Amino acid sequence: MKIGSNNQLLFFKNETVLRFKAMGGRTMIFFTDGRSQEVDESIDNIEKQLKDSDFIRIHSLHIVNVNFITQIFNGPDDFVELNDHKVLPINKKQKKILVELLSNHLNKHI
Repeated sequence: MKIGSNNQLLFFKNETVLRFKAMGGRTMIFFTDGRSQEVDESIDNIEKQLKDSDFIRIHSLHIVNVNFITQIFNGPDDFVELNDHKVLPINKKQKKILVELLSNHLNKHI
């Protein structure tokens, strides 16, 4: 993936990213090694770049890598937990899409 930020281009492999979080017109990237980096790119533009990948937008503020989802919590408010133990909200519409995506993803790797 390639993202522009502060007059530079950042390159990274998708499998090194846990999630993205919207921060106004900017986005924070959280990596699997515990690092994070803020970039000058909207989460909407990042979502477009991640089309047909292992990432899904679960909420207006969050895009997650499905490879790192460990749990989905059901209730009045639904949440997902990532393997770094971060719990994030998921909107109801995206939950159904996420469950289907995870089922298909798991079937490909069995």
